[in-house]
Amino acid sequence: MVFLHPLATLVYYISVIGLTMIINNPICTGIAIVGSLVHLIMVKGTDNMGKTAIMLIPMVLITAAINPLFSHEGVTVLGVFPSGNILTLESVLYGLNMSAILLAVVLWFVSVNVIMTAERIRYVLGRVFPVLALTFSMTLHFIPRIRKHIIKVSEVKRVMYGNGANSLKNRITGLTQSFTWILNDSVDTADSMRCRGYGLAGRSSYSRYIFRTTDGIWIGLVIILTAYVIWGVLGDHIYWQYYPYVKCGYNGFSTISVYIAYVMLCLLPTLTLIKASDEKGTVRA
Repeated sequence: MVFLHPLATLVYYISVIGLTMIINNPICTGIAIVGSLVHLIMVKGTDNMGKTAIMLIPMVLITAAINPLFSHEGVTVLGVFPSGNILTLESVLYGLNMSAILLAVVLWFVSVNVIMTAERIRYVLGRVFPVLALTFSMTLHFIPRIRKHIIKVSEVKRVMYGNGANSLKNRITGLTQSFTWILNDSVDTADSMRCRGYGLAGRSSYSRYIFRTTDGIWIGLVIILTAYVIWGVLGDHIYWQYYPYVKCGYNGFSTISVYIAYVMLCLLPTLTLIKASDEKGTVRA
């Protein structure tokens, strides 16, 4: 994705993330998880996948458990809670699908954070929405910085207070200091950009990005595949319901073709991307 024009990259991510969120079909959700996971490995490598899994697995499990606790629709009764509410198979399956959708969306956004750097975001949105572009790029830039600053503050407090650094009071104080620092730094950055004339009409800026024919082909292919999948959703060719019972729609070749189009869309970077690798096998963003 780093060899594509920022606009082509942005169009792709908007497409796959949007479809992942709106399609409530477990087959499509599974395709999205596989596609986002493969793409994440391509752009980030496998070095930090363990940490990512440790963060995502509890989130997925909690999300899957919430729906059966509060939704009791469905005709297939699996049991009864002590409160008297029933546990249904349909509510369990719906919760699992919602957690899988959340997982796929998060994986896509992790890839976005790697590929769509602050420079790319400013280039795509800077001329049309300069304030939004600056805010979004600053947010992506400050998230890793504030994490590093919190670690530094924790280390300093550990030296100063020893075991007392882990107390609730010192932890809250450290977080407050870190957020105060990042707010002051963001104000300084915004003032600096304003003094340089950022966002003013007619202001020119250097850009190393060139829109090539391959970028146009990429965008056209993404739009065609996305439109075909949306056609399948609106036409109930990949219809899927959970309540009051599980039911899926199947219209023969049209259903299969929509699934194939969705697979091609989610795996498009894997199939067509020219990948640059460093010694560790990660893509340079």
